[in-house]
Amino acid sequence: MKLKLLNCDNKYAAEQILLTLFPGERPEYPEALAPDEPGCRLRLSRGGKFTSCSCRLATDKGVFRGLARAANSRLEDRDGRAHWLGRIVKLAFYRAALASGVAKPVWGSLTGVRPGKLMQGYLREGLPPRAAKARFRREYSVSPERAELCLEAAVAAQREERALEPGDICLYVGIPFCPTRCAYCSFVSASVEKSMALVEPYMDALCAEISATGKAVRRAGLRPVALYMGGGTPTTLSPARLERLCAALEAAFDLSALREYT
Repeated sequence: MKLKLLNCDNKYAAEQILLTLFPGERPEYPEALAPDEPGCRLRLSRGGKFTSCSCRLATDKGVFRGLARAANSRLEDRDGRAHWLGRIVKLAFYRAALASGVAKPVWGSLTGVRPGKLMQGYLREGLPPRAAKARFRREYSVSPERAELCLEAAVAAQREERALEPGDICLYVGIPFCPTRCAYCSFVSASVEKSMALVEPYMDALCAEISATGKAVRRAGLRPVALYMGGGTPTTLSPARLERLCAALEAAFDLSALREYT
């Protein structure tokens, strides 16, 4: 699909929602987009109190529009600005797409991963669970079933966080390779079809980092209670490389207190 961004450079947000709602499409960025040409225009504009994003989506069914806005007070710091501008770009596109007849996703306008992190934010603000779930549904158009699932995950995460004692740490090992690259993926990862030559040097660097980190953890008197391998796709590694990785972890860290090894 042809995308034209006006007064903004939020390609990542636009592409995320495009691939969620139109999985068969790929983004194109023409120099110009004629008024009657199929495609999507996203325009940011700043007013006295609000910054708005308007979307004009032209398809073979007609022209459809969506609008979203954020208070300028939310855009004062860099992180807040990046978050809220990306959010209103996605939301404007989402509203125009639904107006065009696209089926509403069960996760609503959400893209990416870890929706529980958003729900946890509401709970940390002091909202009771029922109010947090209602706000989550209202702001992101998530289905009741997915909102309930997300609330359960957020509550479970808080419970585990409270169970951590001083000196407890959780280890994450990233394997940035996959059998193939999924179009919707937002992780740092590469297809081994194209990057097989990088796997062995990455393993060498990873094992060296594991050894150094293990020494730092021991010096600090810290104790690993969880070990999680993610990616990418960790099982992209061969059995021999996985065995090398697990052996390096066992040599570098005292894993006797682990509650999770995933």
